[in-house]
Amino acid sequence: MNRIRAAFGQIRHIAKNDEFYVTFSCGVATFPAIATPELLTTTADDALYAAKNQGRDRVILAGSQADFAEMSRKPAAAARA
Repeated sequence: MNRIRAAFGQIRHIAKNDEFYVTFSCGVATFPAIATPELLTTTADDALYAAKNQGRDRVILAGSQADFAEMSRKPAAAARA
């Protein structure tokens, strides 16, 4: 996924005679480590918000970083409460 993210950032876009590049962040959660569809979706969403909070343009694998639990509480987990 990280190779896809990096390659995506190299794609040149042109609109109205203006050139630009875009980036993306994503959160990844895996089955069967996360056992239910609902928890899988929530965990991946939390990982996405963690990626954005860490500066964007990155891939976060749920549970792969020590500070993930703290980062995931803002704002996705709070919005679902």
